[in-house]
Amino acid sequence: MPLTFRKNPIGRKSDRIASKSLSRFTNTSNSPVQIDSDDDTNRELECPVAVIKRKNKRKVNRCTPKQFCKGLQSLKPKQKEAVQEMGFGKLLSFKVNGIPQKIGHYIVDRLDVTSMEILGREGPIKVNEEAVFGLLGVPNGGIDLKNVNPTKNLCKKIQEWRNLYTNDYISPSELVKRFSEAGDDDSFNFKLDFLMLFLSTIVECHAHGKCKLDVLNYLADNTDISKVNWCSYIIDCIEKCKSGWLPNTKSPFKGPLAVLTLLYVDNVKCKGMNVDHTKAPIEFWNMEKLKQREALELVEISESGDLGNMIDLDRMLDQTICNKKRFERAIVKKIEKEPKNHMVRLMAEKYERIFNEKPCVVQLKEKEHY
Repeated sequence: MPLTFRKNPIGRKSDRIASKSLSRFTNTSNSPVQIDSDDDTNRELECPVAVIKRKNKRKVNRCTPKQFCKGLQSLKPKQKEAVQEMGFGKLLSFKVNGIPQKIGHYIVDRLDVTSMEILGREGPIKVNEEAVFGLLGVPNGGIDLKNVNPTKNLCKKIQEWRNLYTNDYISPSELVKRFSEAGDDDSFNFKLDFLMLFLSTIVECHAHGKCKLDVLNYLADNTDISKVNWCSYIIDCIEKCKSGWLPNTKSPFKGPLAVLTLLYVDNVKCKGMNVDHTKAPIEFWNMEKLKQREALELVEISESGDLGNMIDLDRMLDQTICNKKRFERAIVKKIEKEPKNHMVRLMAEKYERIFNEKPCVVQLKEKEHY
């Protein structure tokens, strides 16, 4: 049975969290809504680059590595050994405590999920399991969760772990607090704490920044975390999150922005940026250095007129595809509601001339007629 991820219970289109409530996510003293944002300086950089600036100046990345770095700093010796046993040892040197929003969303814009490549200034950058493994060093190969049948209910030990958190949703800061206060605990519960912290801050989270727990239904009490193909899981999340992202709206990107950004800055050279290649990207880069890179990147792009035109054209094409889908949904409703309306039929015929295809409902009606 293929791996399917449950839809976010609410599609939030604003990048602000209301102080009173977030629909089903109630902001109370017992269950506060907490949002981690990498960019606390959302000012416009003084650079005339239209390809990165948006009408919506504030872009919030929900999946931020800030809490992950904080959690790593609190690990005790036995806990570090447990992380090594899980196959996540390379992440112990992770120093990326934030992703600047402009460069991050520029890179997501450049990601083509059809080819799974980032369009870089020096050519395409492959986004695959090998690239993720080289970057993060997490287990690659082994159990592919897409081939695992999910359980309806959590397994016993996993449910016991879940019961440690009384709120409906778990925030990354709660995970950090729990295993930092637990002493040098390297138990099963700590391993789940660490895994969920990694997944919710580096891979994917809910629109309100809290942990997605869907993956727990694909794990058993005796599942060896080091034998799961987490690189494949991350690639699946990248593709899914990019496909569901609306770049020209206030919709936050909920996927692996840190992974995509690090792949880009590690593979695309930038004038004026000195990079120590003796260190792994996850160890060399941090928020301060990425902000420097962001400013330099803006200059590079502004001087690269051809690339700018390509990006503008690509964005226009994306918008055309989006508008096409919106029009088709609207015309389908009109045809179903007013099947004999002459103006609606003329509009459908115009659509057919432009796109060389008929709105799907027209095709269905014709098949029914025959």
